[in-house]
Amino acid sequence: MGTRGIAAFGLLAAGPTPGIANLLLVLLAGALAVIGAAGWWVSGHPEDIRSFLYKLRHDPRLQAFGDRHRAALGFLLRRLRPEGAAGVFLTAGLVALAASAIAFGTTSSLDSTCPS
Repeated sequence: MGTRGIAAFGLLAAGPTPGIANLLLVLLAGALAVIGAAGWWVSGHPEDIRSFLYKLRHDPRLQAFGDRHRAALGFLLRRLRPEGAAGVFLTAGLVALAASAIAFGTTSSLDSTCPS
């Protein structure tokens, strides 16, 4: 990794500057405003949404995709039903465990190379 990578890790460990934190807050507020505006528009145009979903459901490309990947889509649908909730939690837990093992394994290797 070298000294450049160790220096970058030190910058990340110091935390964001106030300008970066403010920028992130503005981006978060903007994203929430866009989500709220989209929800407001959807609630006022139910017929447009129904017609869009009908067209989407009957699109030949989407039907071909569904036919081609029927087994994988069936697996996902079974996991998303209330009866398959345990499978969702198990999968999410395994993904979180793997991600944390990768993240903490990377930081511990950085700590071991960093001079004290």
